[in-house]
Amino acid sequence: MSRIPLVTRHGDLPGPEQHYFDRIIRTRGSVGAPFQVLLNTPDVADRVASVGEFLLYDMVLPPAVKTLVWLIVAREYDCDYEWAGSVRHARRADIPEALIDAIRDRKPLTGMSSEQELLVAFCHQLLRGNHHVDDATYRAAVGHFGVAATVQIATTIGYFVMWGFVLNAFEVEPVAAASDPFL
Repeated sequence: MSRIPLVTRHGDLPGPEQHYFDRIIRTRGSVGAPFQVLLNTPDVADRVASVGEFLLYDMVLPPAVKTLVWLIVAREYDCDYEWAGSVRHARRADIPEALIDAIRDRKPLTGMSSEQELLVAFCHQLLRGNHHVDDATYRAAVGHFGVAATVQIATTIGYFVMWGFVLNAFEVEPVAAASDPFL
């Protein structure tokens, strides 16, 4: 259960702010728990929804790349809500179950493709230590993914970090239904 009231229906917002609720429904089909929290500050929810709409649905990254990023961030920040949603998407993107389990259990990541190894290195360098990517990893990422995709990878990391902090601060629990909207 969340620590704050969740905005679960249109009428939970004052009349002039109800359009924010409608926007979330238009872009995601319904208002999931993360936005039920953010709608306590509707203008923030609207801005986050705009960024998320692109990062989740319109980017150039293939599903196997973006969902691996999601898994890594969710585990690094111990965000159960993100983890549950990311696992569902990662399985659909054919991320090997052994890799999902190793990330979950913080075990050594073995048997990865060179692309996965590069992505994991890029993510871990941003998320750990001094939060910078070394020159060799940066060049390898741009060389492999391209500049636009590398920017999208870094932005996706930031988006999921932001959500991890919000969801953990307000103790938003994972949802059981695979049909529930993600972030």
